[in-house]
Amino acid sequence: MRSSKLVLGGVGLIGLGAIVLGMGKVEQIRRGPKGNPIMPNRGPLVKVPEAHTRVSHNELKEIVKQALETIVPDSPEGMANAVNMFLTHSAREVGQNAEQMYNNNPGFITTNSGEYFLHPESDTRHKYISFESPLDGFTYMISLIMNYYPDAWDAAWTGDPVAYAHGLKTGVGGREYYEASEDVYRQVFVPIYEKFAAEDLTV
Repeated sequence: MRSSKLVLGGVGLIGLGAIVLGMGKVEQIRRGPKGNPIMPNRGPLVKVPEAHTRVSHNELKEIVKQALETIVPDSPEGMANAVNMFLTHSAREVGQNAEQMYNNNPGFITTNSGEYFLHPESDTRHKYISFESPLDGFTYMISLIMNYYPDAWDAAWTGDPVAYAHGLKTGVGGREYYEASEDVYRQVFVPIYEKFAAEDLTV
């Protein structure tokens, strides 16, 4: 499911692995909390074992809601849209029931400092951040979107999955959240969002 390694005709396309964290002060953009997103990884790189995160889809809904309430405590209009969008973001990467979530990392987000894991072990280029809990992982991922991808952040609240996928390609300073083509990413992303949005989700 993850876009960080879409295999097309035997050729791997690296996607979310392009995100490198631990970059220091983060520019605050719209609705953002004061200061940086959570930076759980500091100090030298330390490899830790890969461990599967076991969490249900319903639990993920509550975790995403908690993360958003931490970041945006005033619960703005569009919370249900945002919950579904960030659930979709994670599902696009690690599966709708977190089948491929490891070390509490909801989106195969990489780092250049602190604890990390490899997936697979043979891929030593991408060092994926190891979080203390799924809540820490989602809070970081959502904060990353808020700070670096304002168009995607706005699309999350309005419930526009097409604009969200596009916004991940048009980040601050030319950042691209994934390296796969926008069409490929969107073709998987939009149906997942539509499925989640159709569910009876109360937030």
